[in-house]
Amino acid sequence: MSTSTILPVIAIHGGAGTMSRASIDAGQDRAYHAALQEILLAGQDLLARGGSALDAVSLSVDMFEDCPLFNAGHGAVFTHDATHELDAAIMDGASLRAGAVACVSRVRRPLRAARAVMERSEHVLLVGEKGIDADDGGPAWVRVHSECLTGDALGSLRCDCGDQLAAAQQH
Repeated sequence: MSTSTILPVIAIHGGAGTMSRASIDAGQDRAYHAALQEILLAGQDLLARGGSALDAVSLSVDMFEDCPLFNAGHGAVFTHDATHELDAAIMDGASLRAGAVACVSRVRRPLRAARAVMERSEHVLLVGEKGIDADDGGPAWVRVHSECLTGDALGSLRCDCGDQLAAAQQH
């Protein structure tokens, strides 16, 4: 009788922008690839150590948000009005639970806020500052994530050793 081992699978993407290869030099290209590899390896390592797909997704998006190269967090582009309007969503394939935030501008880590919506509230989606900002009547558990900024169009998909799928998308 043969036994099979489930191999954790990781897929990431660094955004949906329209950057042309002609607009970046070789050094910038290497920097993008190095950042993607660092994010990929961190998620892969977490899964290899028995971490959940949900935690690997969250780690990957946190790393994207910290990297100024990507249109998220530190590198987020501004709206026409020179502000940030951010969305994030997360889903746990094991429980089929989901959480999301939309149209937030004073939350540094929208994905963490979306995960908090999923794990700590009866809601699936909170929209706008009134929905998410603790200082404006939103849930108090969001306060810890209310620093500033995050960005646009990046994603992460994970399958962990328990064959559980988790996905995160941020716009």
